[in-house]
Amino acid sequence: MNTQHPQILTAAIEFARAVAPLFVERFGNAGSVERKEGNARNLVSETDQEIERRLRAMISERFADHAIVGEEGISDWTEAQKKEFVWILDPIDGTTNYIQGIPYCCISIGVFRQGAPHVGVIYNPISDTLYASETGAGATKNGIPIHTSDTRELPAAFGSVGWDRDLAAGQELISSLISQARKLRVFGSHALSMCAVADGSCDFFFNAGTGAHLWDVAAAQCIVSEAGGLTTDRSGASLTAFENINRIVCASTTDLHGQLLNIAQSF
Repeated sequence: MNTQHPQILTAAIEFARAVAPLFVERFGNAGSVERKEGNARNLVSETDQEIERRLRAMISERFADHAIVGEEGISDWTEAQKKEFVWILDPIDGTTNYIQGIPYCCISIGVFRQGAPHVGVIYNPISDTLYASETGAGATKNGIPIHTSDTRELPAAFGSVGWDRDLAAGQELISSLISQARKLRVFGSHALSMCAVADGSCDFFFNAGTGAHLWDVAAAQCIVSEAGGLTTDRSGASLTAFENINRIVCASTTDLHGQLLNIAQSF
């Protein structure tokens, strides 16, 4: 991988691997679990919080002039954007899977430069699978270059879906797609679902909810783009808003992305 800022990408990989032993140790036994805002479908564990604390400490020590935002810590996005580099952390993406002992969960570390995706690192310590990318340098899975599939038509496409906590949107999404796509799956991790598009094992990921945040997609958006795919909101815009992202459409090819956007806009 030909990197432009190798110290940032290398550090992001190093940091993800540094917190991996704790991730593995507590997998399926995450300690105390709380409901965010009393919502049983939105959980946080003490392991989420501890991993983010450790990541923040390592980043601050190595890159004192960079900003940090994360799912579990106090984050001021307005202030963060005044910095050239912003680290965007999801200590455990797929928290419910993690708590239940389902090995489809990961550590997600994205870095934005001047408001746009720059570096993405997503690591699943359970399967020891690491995705990495830097803008202009391509994307890899365990060090091997990856590329999206060449699927162009929805009836031939195998994809995954999500709906955050918006049950009505989920019902509408599935009823819209189930007869149009070849097959659908629900994996429970935005980041890994998007990485599956990047490595060609899935053709698309479509999230129908509006409750996603930037930490859910910051790293994966860079990885998908560098692997040849597209990720936008339902209007076709890049995902750079901090919260309440208005549906996520991630596809392997331009043609397939356009077909999915048409469905998204019809909701």
